[in-house]
Amino acid sequence: MDIFAHALWTAALIKGLSLQLKRKITIWKAVLWGIAPDVFSFGLLTAWLILSLVFGGTAMDFQQFEAMEPAQRDTIPVFQIVSFMYNFTHSIFVFAAFFIIFYFIFRRPLLAMLGWLVHILIDIPTHSYKFYPTPFLWPISEWKFNGISWGQPWFMALNYTAIVSAYLFLYVWNRKSGKPENPPNQKKKHI
Repeated sequence: MDIFAHALWTAALIKGLSLQLKRKITIWKAVLWGIAPDVFSFGLLTAWLILSLVFGGTAMDFQQFEAMEPAQRDTIPVFQIVSFMYNFTHSIFVFAAFFIIFYFIFRRPLLAMLGWLVHILIDIPTHSYKFYPTPFLWPISEWKFNGISWGQPWFMALNYTAIVSAYLFLYVWNRKSGKPENPPNQKKKHI
C-alpha cells in the first residue's frame, strides 16, 4: 500500500484501539512506526534515484523492472539492499523480536509499535507476486500471499473511501463515548 494510506490506516486503527482500551497511545509515534517499514526499505532506493537524476545519471525505466522477476531485479546492488530491508521490515517475526526487546528495555509494551504490525498486516493482502509480495514469515519461510495489487486505480479509490469511512466512524464513536466530566478549561463547581 502507498505510504500515505499506511499513515492514515495506522492512525485510524491505533486511535480505535486507544478508544477501545481507554488508554492513550501516541498516534504520531504509531504513524512513524507504521510508515517505517517502507521508509527503511525504499529510502535508499529513493535517495539513489534522486541523486542519479540530480547529478546527471540516467533515469531508470521502471517498466523494464516491472517486467523482471524479483530474482533478476535483485542482481542490481541497490535492489539487493532494498530486497533485504523489505524482508527484514515486513516480517512478523522481526517485529515480534523488536517488540519483545523494547518491552524488556522499557519494562512495558510500547503500544505505538503496533503501527509496524498494522503495516505488515495491511501489506499481506494488498501486494501481489508482481511487485514486492509481503515476506511476513521471513526468515522462517519464503512463502508469500498473492494478494491484490494496491496500485490499481479501482483499489485505490476503494481504499481511500474506506479510510474516509473509518475516520467518520471514529468521529461518531468518539462523540458518542461522551465528553469528559471536567473539561480542562472549566472550573469545578463547588456546592
